[in-house]
Amino acid sequence: MEKINLGYIAGYLDADGCIYIARDSPRVSYVRVQIGSLNRTPLELFQEQFGGSIISKKVTNGPYWNWVVKSNKAKVLLSSILPFLVNKKEEASLALRFCATIHPLGGRRTLTDEEIQERDVIRRALSSIKPYNVRRLREG
Repeated sequence: MEKINLGYIAGYLDADGCIYIARDSPRVSYVRVQIGSLNRTPLELFQEQFGGSIISKKVTNGPYWNWVVKSNKAKVLLSSILPFLVNKKEEASLALRFCATIHPLGGRRTLTDEEIQERDVIRRALSSIKPYNVRRLREG
């Protein structure tokens, strides 16, 4: 497997990706990174290097592909490309700060109220710096 230049991946994420914290419930959250493209080839290369999955969607002008990594794979990706990010550097830093709140051995454990509050603060901070917030559009 040929390693892809980390700056290339960072540029792709800066241009066509998003970083967010998915929340299944107040006590179950994880970092998710997604890059979309009409061209599947670069996404396959990213997948070879960092894992994750590629999901297809139908759009007006043909197939559209999303490469998705989450949880620990997202942490590894963001840690690797952080120095090369420009537009999404602050988002990646917040996501990595969120990852630091996750128990290193994984597994299910009960979070303290303080941990839940810290995660929520990080999630809100990440959401607030996004230039295009869908929730605001729905409310406005």
